[in-house]
Amino acid sequence: MSDFLYSSRPRPQGELRTILNSFLESVSASIIEEHGPWGSLAVAACPHDVQPLVADENGITVLLGWPVLHGTAGFTAAPVLDPGRRKAVHELLLETRGATTAASRLDGPFATLTIDRTAAVADVLTDRMGFIPLFHASPKDDESALVLGSHVDAVAVASARVGDIDLVSAADFTVHSTITYPRTLYDGVVQFPPASARRWNRSGWESPEQTYWFPMEQPTRYAGRAARALRGAFRAAVQRGCEGREGVGLLLSGGEDSRAVLGAIPRSVRVDAFIFGDWENREFRIARRIAEIYGAHLHFGQRQADHYLAYELVAPMLGTQHRYTDVHGYGLHRSLRLDELPIVFDGYLSDSLLKANYAHRPKRRLVRRASPLEGERHPPIIANAAGLREDLLREVERRRDAHRDLIRRMRPFSAAEWLVLWPFSMRATGSNIHGSRRLFRSYEPYVSNEILEIAAAVPQLWKRERLLFHRAMRPFLAPSWFVPHGRSKYPYFGPIANVPLGLGVKWARMLRDRLAGERGRVQGPWPELSQLVATPAMHSRRSAMALEETPFAELFQPGLDPRKRQEAQSRWTPEQQLGFLQMVHLYHRTAA
Repeated sequence: MSDFLYSSRPRPQGELRTILNSFLESVSASIIEEHGPWGSLAVAACPHDVQPLVADENGITVLLGWPVLHGTAGFTAAPVLDPGRRKAVHELLLETRGATTAASRLDGPFATLTIDRTAAVADVLTDRMGFIPLFHASPKDDESALVLGSHVDAVAVASARVGDIDLVSAADFTVHSTITYPRTLYDGVVQFPPASARRWNRSGWESPEQTYWFPMEQPTRYAGRAARALRGAFRAAVQRGCEGREGVGLLLSGGEDSRAVLGAIPRSVRVDAFIFGDWENREFRIARRIAEIYGAHLHFGQRQADHYLAYELVAPMLGTQHRYTDVHGYGLHRSLRLDELPIVFDGYLSDSLLKANYAHRPKRRLVRRASPLEGERHPPIIANAAGLREDLLREVERRRDAHRDLIRRMRPFSAAEWLVLWPFSMRATGSNIHGSRRLFRSYEPYVSNEILEIAAAVPQLWKRERLLFHRAMRPFLAPSWFVPHGRSKYPYFGPIANVPLGLGVKWARMLRDRLAGERGRVQGPWPELSQLVATPAMHSRRSAMALEETPFAELFQPGLDPRKRQEAQSRWTPEQQLGFLQMVHLYHRTAA
């Protein structure tokens, strides 16, 4: 999936291309530039993308992502992965001038830019959750101009904002691995709203953005009806991804989410399944068994010990908005040839959207109720990382509280849950999508428009203990009813049956690990980051950081010398240590 950088003020030939190339060289096949009275545009095209930029005498359109296109004559609903559907999107955007009416025909992650050559206006449109975020700023030497793009650091460079570091945002990223919407690491660079359209003309923004969707809580009375609707929406989303294809790829884990995706793929479609791991552990053995049951072909990608040390390669393509360690497939996308597949399914975000993983956990109730939890408690947000300035941490808390107040107006009973879901840039592991889209044709069925509407509407109580998910997905899990997943539960069965069953599986696995000599080894899909930050290689990288040459030295309490700063960082979580290392590295790269 590609990226773009747009300036409403014409720029010298090659300037925007050079900026994008400095961040995206490793994942771009080419970078195209367009210039005119309307400004300058550069689009970095990934090798696996399909015409991100289309230009004719009527105008220019840029499409990031491959959303499902609905309601176009001559085409069945399917992702925009062929020239015919891409041309249809081009015509749709020019006809609607990038307005919210176009969004009703696009389903899934996307962002668009439409340029009218004659009128010299630019229209911006984003998806419902901001799965592909856009960022904008005004150049410091021309406040009447606009710089807009999909890479936050590229926008900062093009608008000369690299030196304007927001220390509160830097502390926010260090603590939470995200930056509170709509801010970024740079003063003056902000995130464009999700589910919104807006127009820029020669005089500036024409009006406030038009927002076409909010994740509002909705009165919903019947759990069975919601489960059937979810099942139908999920099956349809999977089948659209398979439309017209003899074979597809699938990132398969030992969990239940990707297993449900595999169960929904038509049996006539060949499935090449992929799993990453440090060794052929329990997660791999479960995935291998599931692949055999469903008739998929499993491929194993073994990660090397230094896989997550490569922040110099991964972090530049992501930027300073998300941590690099969640781009698990970097490097493996080539060795496993994922980048050559027509489409690659994943099971990401089911836990967050459909199982209330991020919900505030109240005391258990003896009686389940279909209504929302009345007066959901909102514990204070506490930002903490040893050695950082207290004034910065308290401001981080105030920003997060203000964002939760915004969400509470939409979702009074579940603001704590959606604080880290809306917009998607608030999700700490969001680089799972941001990274994968630049590596191969990733397709996430759990983020289709219909599923998002259900996830936003149903009461939180239905998501807990996977009640709604279990009722909806049980037919897809039935062929493997006898295989437990990586968390010692049986996906086919509900929460009550899984109490004794899960306990038995857990004890059996403990005994097996002891007998096989695998006790203490990582049995899950991802490594222990605490082991990574303790390696001599990571310690060497941390010691070599030229912190004094960056504004980030001001994050620490006054009076801390380099040795004491190192001691303070050693008490941070592994995610905080790696995120800070990434941020410092990117600052040096961007400033250069």
